[in-house]
Amino acid sequence: MFDRNHRSRGLRAVVGAVAAAAMSLGSLIAAAAPASAATGDITLFGLTAQSSPNDITLGPDGYLYTANTNAGTVSKVDANGTVVANFALGATSQPTAITTGPDGNLWVTLVGINSIGKLTTAGTLSAYGIPTPNSRPVDIATGPDGALWFTEYSGNKIGRITTAGQITGEYAVPTANAGPWGITPGPETSNRMYFTEYSAGKVGYITMAGQVTETVSTPAGANPQGIALLNNSVWFAQPGTAQLGHLVSDTTIAQLSMGAAVNDLVEGPNGGLWLTTPNSVIQTNSQGGTVGTYGLPAGATGPAVGPTIGPDGNIWFVVKGSSQVGRAASGVVPVSKTAPALTPTTGLTPGTPVATSNGTWDYASTYTYQWQRCSTSDVATCVNIPNATAATYTLTTSEDKQYVRAGVTASNASGASQPSYSAPVAVGSLTPAPKPAPGPATGTTASIGNGASMQILAPNKQKLGKRAVYEVVFSVSDAQGSVTLQFQKKKKRKTVANLPITNGVVKYSFKAKKNWKKGRMNVTATYIAAPTSPYSSAAVKDRVRLR
Repeated sequence: MFDRNHRSRGLRAVVGAVAAAAMSLGSLIAAAAPASAATGDITLFGLTAQSSPNDITLGPDGYLYTANTNAGTVSKVDANGTVVANFALGATSQPTAITTGPDGNLWVTLVGINSIGKLTTAGTLSAYGIPTPNSRPVDIATGPDGALWFTEYSGNKIGRITTAGQITGEYAVPTANAGPWGITPGPETSNRMYFTEYSAGKVGYITMAGQVTETVSTPAGANPQGIALLNNSVWFAQPGTAQLGHLVSDTTIAQLSMGAAVNDLVEGPNGGLWLTTPNSVIQTNSQGGTVGTYGLPAGATGPAVGPTIGPDGNIWFVVKGSSQVGRAASGVVPVSKTAPALTPTTGLTPGTPVATSNGTWDYASTYTYQWQRCSTSDVATCVNIPNATAATYTLTTSEDKQYVRAGVTASNASGASQPSYSAPVAVGSLTPAPKPAPGPATGTTASIGNGASMQILAPNKQKLGKRAVYEVVFSVSDAQGSVTLQFQKKKKRKTVANLPITNGVVKYSFKAKKNWKKGRMNVTATYIAAPTSPYSSAAVKDRVRLR
């Protein structure tokens, strides 16, 4: 049996899946926030005994999938480390590498049957035979052309397969018996896939047209394996010399001593690399310098291989010898992408149940809730409602003629986020007290409360018998109510009431009749705030010369 002991992937291969996972898997989980773990704390979860997992990837549905070489299976694992399904691929299939393809399926190298497999998230497998006999496909990754590219360790080739399952090419590596191993998309705009050569000790690349070039040689005995991108440049593991290689250019390597036989790597969510070794996980900074080395817990039999970013933003890997899945806390807490929203948002009265969504997050695994009561729509007036800590809340008389909002806090193994809040929603079973009448207008701009204002925009001059546009502009788009405009020149007067406010703006075209005569005309705009509006009524005025 071929022992791969490695997995490579660039961050580009997992970013989309991480975002999808945060929305799909995370939205199903609502529980007390887990205790925060220190960065690098490792938790292990068991797979089927003797399954010998060789790789793990984040699937398109927010679950993690492991390639179990000895068992001939793929395990589907949730963000709590629980195996929710085992998919049998065949006793002799020997699944070795696994990745998420651009088509929303899992793609697996099947060493035992010399094939590339396409696996749906429901467990249906389609296997596509590799033309070169006994090619031993080691690694697989999505290329910039939307196809899957794979290394053939014994075939000494780089292969390409479309998402329809058509193998469109196998391209020979120039050095004989080079042992192509890891593969990753190259830097942005390079239109290349970079790969390592375990036996020849080289790094090469292949263009989307199938042209293979070998670039640099590693130190003797380096045996380069895993390869990935960090800061849009190529990094690779050299277990034979316990070094991390950085491809400064296609002709130059920077070498960093790691103190352990690093076999694989992935760009983490916090700007550095996460590396696996036989007995530990290593975190680096953006320059490859070691931040921390975290040993496997007692009872784990390495090597640790196949690091990937999980749906919770932590680093997941497999422990081959003891058939386990590992999770290393990355120190990255969930990040809010969109705020939660309440349902319903109108017609709320005491006794009405209101629900909140979670919003959308990156790296979330669990959620907690806190409802708040606000005396106005100004969030500075919001206070927690005691014991209102579920995703739904039934309004009480204490919220009558006030506002409510929900705060959602997301957590993962690294800790909890800051709360993300919904917009406040008005509550009222009775007709709210009318807004006080506006005071006299004193200028072209007036405050309407809560830090908002209104302004009248009038022309300097208007010809008699002609029309001119008058505007009332609010500094906020949610000003509820109406505006009344009054035009007055001595005893002549025209009042236009109940003008609607659209996105914080009122426009009115006024025709000055010729019998109004030349001279100064006063224009007053009065904002009548709706009873449920968070703003107060106000008035503004200006003077226009009729000519």
